[in-house]
Amino acid sequence: MIVGLFLDAFIFNLIPSYSSAELPTAYIAQSDLLNSTPQLLDDIPALTHFYQGKEKSLYRRTIWIGPSGSFTPFHKDPYMGIYSQIVGRKRFHLLPPAASHYLDLSPIPRHANTSQIPVPVSRILSDGPSSKDLQDLPQGTIQKCKEQLEKAFSIPGACQIDVAAGDSVFIPEGWWHTAEGVDGPGVGVNAWFR
Repeated sequence: MIVGLFLDAFIFNLIPSYSSAELPTAYIAQSDLLNSTPQLLDDIPALTHFYQGKEKSLYRRTIWIGPSGSFTPFHKDPYMGIYSQIVGRKRFHLLPPAASHYLDLSPIPRHANTSQIPVPVSRILSDGPSSKDLQDLPQGTIQKCKEQLEKAFSIPGACQIDVAAGDSVFIPEGWWHTAEGVDGPGVGVNAWFR
C-alpha cells in the first residue's frame, strides 16, 4: 500500500465510509520505511550523540504510524532502543526483565519475547467504563490479566511514560515494553543499538 493512501484512509479519514463504526484500524508498525525511503532520513537524522558513550553500533531504524488506540503488545528486544515521538502522543509501559512470568508469553518459540495479552494495558488496568476492546473477552481472562499486570507493576523499576512530539524514551535491552497511541494519530521513529 502506498503510504499516502494509508494516511488518507486510516489517519486522516479522508476516504468515505458509511459510519465511523465501520472504519477499520490499521497501524504501520516497525516498518523499515527509513531505509526504503531515503528522503525520510534527511528529516530524521541519526542520534550521533549516542556514540559519545560506550561503543555501540546502530542496528536498525524504523517508523511507526497509527491512529489513537493503536498498540504494540508487551515484548522485549535483544538490543537497547530509543523511541522518539514526532507527531501525537504515545504511552509506554516498561517492566524489568523479572516481570516475564506475569506477561502470558507466547508458547511459540519465535514469539517467546511477546506477550499474548490481547489489548492495551491502560484498558485492562482502567477503573473506568469497559472498553469495547474488552467486550469480546471472557471476564475471567480480563481479571487474570489485571491481576498479573498489577503484580508485574509492583516490581521495582516498572513505570509508565507518556511521550509527546519531540520527546524520546530509552528502552533498556531485555526490558518488557508496550506502547499505545493516545489522543489522536501518531508518528514516531526508533533506533536499536547493539
